[in-house]
Amino acid sequence: MISVLVWGAGARLGTTPTSSPAESSRPSPASESASPPAGTAEQSAAAQASSGPLTATDAGLSLAVTVSSSDVAPGGSVTVTVRNDRSVAVPIGSGYCGGLATMYAELPVPLDPTGEDWNGIEGTFKDYALTQGYREGGAPMSQPGWVYANANPCKEASSDTMLEPGGSLTDSMTWSALLVKGVPALPGDVPFTLSIAHDPSGAPPSYPPGYKGPFAMWFPLYQQLTVTGTIRTVGDTPPVLSAGQAIDAMLSDGRFTNWLAKQRASTWSGANVFLQNPGKAQGIVPAGPSWDVELFREVGVPRNWAIGFVDAYSGEVLNLTFCNAPCSR
Repeated sequence: MISVLVWGAGARLGTTPTSSPAESSRPSPASESASPPAGTAEQSAAAQASSGPLTATDAGLSLAVTVSSSDVAPGGSVTVTVRNDRSVAVPIGSGYCGGLATMYAELPVPLDPTGEDWNGIEGTFKDYALTQGYREGGAPMSQPGWVYANANPCKEASSDTMLEPGGSLTDSMTWSALLVKGVPALPGDVPFTLSIAHDPSGAPPSYPPGYKGPFAMWFPLYQQLTVTGTIRTVGDTPPVLSAGQAIDAMLSDGRFTNWLAKQRASTWSGANVFLQNPGKAQGIVPAGPSWDVELFREVGVPRNWAIGFVDAYSGEVLNLTFCNAPCSR
């Protein structure tokens, strides 16, 4: 069982929040590796690190974030309150999962132990997958994954909410300390970020009367009022396979090594290594948590690939699929 602790004293519980413009689009609730809000300009705001809530203020808009208790089980709640002390109403954009805010924590990928040492092309592939492979979403496979908190209930993004002068909005979010469903986060310190979108700018493009051409996609740009903090996940977790051990399982399967032996490393175009769990089986993807290990070849050869799925706990190769050249999939 994992519990979640939020540090409540000193600078360990918060850093400087910023207010910057970001696109209004939010990742879909199914995504757990989407990018956090990005901006180009920054404005000053103040942070408060104490045993109370994390707070931030900017231009008369204030944000307070509290956790349900100092010892929160996975799935514990986070309460978000935003208050408007301006003399005019402030438009507040929809957050992730249709909530008031967007919160994500950066969970490390299981990389230790690294597993076995291999010689020949097997060793070349393992090194290639671990050092040049990617995770779901296109980030390097060793980079921590962003796991988002869900609004209660999770819903589609809505239009802006007008926060009147002197008024406040409060929402509750649920964050689960899971790498993917069925795989708890590793024990340790986890940074998190929580943002409120406000004050959209920009306007949709205009078109002349009778225009019949294509219409451009347009999204307003929002300022982001942000706080950051640290969550500590502690407790005993079931022993999940590391990325290296999952690759070892693939290299112990004769079907894969027989195929790999015929594929020159100079023809490799990419590798993917990541944990996944679709719930139910979908096509070649098995049900339940597993490591997805993929190798693609497109350099000087017709496209072809091998994709395998390794049970996240037992190390069993659950499915192994080859798409031989030329492969259009």
